[in-house]
Parts: sequence; C-alpha cells; structure tokens
Amino acid sequence: MVQLRENVTKNKLSRGEVVTVIDGYLTPHIIDAFGPLGFDAAWIDAEHGAPDFGDLPDLTRACDLWGITPLVRVNLNIPSIIYRTLDAGAQ
Repeated sequence: MVQLRENVTKNKLSRGEVVTVIDGYLTPHIIDAFGPLGFDAAWIDAEHGAPDFGDLPDLTRACDLWGITPLVRVNLNIPSIIYRTLDAGAQ
C-alpha cells in the first residue's frame, strides 16, 4: 500500500494557521539551504518561472527531505499537465 505524505500546508490552512512559503528562483540547493529554517511550503512557478518537467522531481524531492509542501503552478490548465505535475511530486 502506498502511503501519501502529509500535506503540511493544507493541514495548517484548514486549522486557520499561518503558512510560510519560500518563493523566488528555486533550485534543489536553495530549498536545501532554506529547509532548516522551518518553511511550510515552496512556491514552484512552472508557468512564468524557470522550472520545467525535468526539474520538478528534484525540486519536490528536496522539499520532501525537509517536510516542505511543494506547491507548483502549472503553465496550462490541461488535465494531463496537472496529472504529470502531481506524478512528479507536487502537492
């Protein structure tokens, strides 16, 4: 059985708590640098930003190492694009 990882950001928002988010030009190394600081989520902008599908697995894996929710904005509102982004580790 596959265990889904906890979506920290969604749970905090549902309780009415404040969520802190990393934003900007993100790489796995930058996420690793910010990881110990306790951010809840990372905003990965695949619409207007630099990441593409090849980058998403490494970015989301870096988030997973620190318990950070990887939030990804996709470039097209097409189900196959969204499914592919979720398969790459986005939450």
